[in-house]
Amino acid sequence: MNSVTAAFSFVVLFFALIAPCDSQFNRKRQGDRVKVDVYIEAQCPFSTKFMHNQLIPFVRKYPNHPNLIDLRVIPHGNTVCHKGIRRIHCTCFHGFAECQLNQLMNCVIKHHPYIYDHLETLSCIQGQPDLASAQFSCIRGRPDEASLMRCTKSYKGRKLLLESGYTTNRAGVNIVPWVTLNGWFNDPASIHFEREVCNISPNC
Repeated sequence: MNSVTAAFSFVVLFFALIAPCDSQFNRKRQGDRVKVDVYIEAQCPFSTKFMHNQLIPFVRKYPNHPNLIDLRVIPHGNTVCHKGIRRIHCTCFHGFAECQLNQLMNCVIKHHPYIYDHLETLSCIQGQPDLASAQFSCIRGRPDEASLMRCTKSYKGRKLLLESGYTTNRAGVNIVPWVTLNGWFNDPASIHFEREVCNISPNC
C-alpha cells in the first residue's frame, strides 16, 4: 500500500467513525422543540404532584419555554365515557367530582386553546376537591366564569371529555401522569421532567 492509498484509507475510516456521533450531535443542536404530551386526571395525586412539582416549576424556570417545548395537556386519564343517543355518560376513577373537574379543564382548554393561556388554570384546578372549590379558587371573577361553568355542566363538557378520551386511548395511556416526549412514553419524566426534556433539547 503506497502512502497516497494509506492516507485516503485513513480519511475514510476517520469520517466513518465520527459520522454517527456528529449526526446525532447535529440533530440535537438543530432539532425542533421537544413535543410534550401530558395525560392527567383531575384528582389523581400523582398527576397533581407532577403538575405542581414538575411541569409548572419548569415553565416558570425557563422564560424561553415556548422555544423549548411544544406542550399539550390532556385531562382524561382513566375516565370511561359512553355515548348514547343525545347522551354521554362518563365514569371517573375518583368519582363524580373528578368528572366535573376534568370537564372544567377541557372547557378551559376549548375556550383558550393556546397552551400558555390555560396552563396555570389547569394547574389550579388540578387536585381541587370539587367543582365549587375549583370555581372559587381558579375562575372566580373572570369574564368567562359563567360560560365555563355552563360548559362544564352541559352536554358540551361531557363531549369534550369524551373527545379527550379518544386522544388518550390512541396514546395507549394506562397510568397517569403519562408523559410522552417526541411521541415516546417517558416514565422518568413524571418525576424528573426537566432532566428528561433537557437531555433532548440543547436550549435548556
